[in-house]
Amino acid sequence: MMNTKITSYIKDLSSIENLCRVCLTESKTMYKLDSQIEEQLEENISNIYHVLYRVTCREIISDDRYPSNICPMCLGLLNISYKFKLQFEESHKTLTEYFGEYSTKKQEQESVFLYRA
Repeated sequence: MMNTKITSYIKDLSSIENLCRVCLTESKTMYKLDSQIEEQLEENISNIYHVLYRVTCREIISDDRYPSNICPMCLGLLNISYKFKLQFEESHKTLTEYFGEYSTKKQEQESVFLYRA
């Protein structure tokens, strides 16, 4: 079943360019998906396409049939989601390193204890 939001635009494919790729709404202000991002937080992540892929794990295909813009609301949500994802990954890495080290030390202590017994 096709989304009713987009069906009205299908008749006039020229208007697809006026839609946000994420929410499929029109906005007076739009940003091209290949626009450079203001704050580069990772190497190799330099434009909105890259950030969108990093957050969604979906490859964004540049195709004339698809909208190639993002509205300000979705761009803001994308930036928040991206920073959230990076924060979680950094915290997870820190915890994994800590508990990995802790686990190794605990196993060494247990093996020493068992050896002495």
